[in-house]
Amino acid sequence: MEQAFWAVKNKTMSIKKAAQHFGVPRMTLSDKVKAKYPVHPTTKTVLTLEEEQKIVDWLIISVRRGCGFTKDLLCLVIQKVLNAEGRKTVFTDNKPDCTWLDRFFKRHPEVKQRKTSVLVSRGPT
Repeated sequence: MEQAFWAVKNKTMSIKKAAQHFGVPRMTLSDKVKAKYPVHPTTKTVLTLEEEQKIVDWLIISVRRGCGFTKDLLCLVIQKVLNAEGRKTVFTDNKPDCTWLDRFFKRHPEVKQRKTSVLVSRGPT
């Protein structure tokens, strides 16, 4: 959509030609060019990019050290971050919901969701 938008804005293509070339709906492209709707609809994020990256790094390091995490633990950590900053969110008690967590994991595929396993010591053999 963005490429089609800029092709029309730079007057290198017509709306119809850009829509066909980039495979986007003509009316949607027309609406974006006429500024009826933004090219990049933005939603306010709960955490900043830096905060999300710190949490991702913490999760990866924790897993490497053998400490797994549950979704509930992750929610509690994020809740603590939000409460420490004094931010109010749409979440109940500033605790993220399952939908937010699913999207978090999609944004950060490097974080693997694994079940923790208990390692039992068998003693000397």
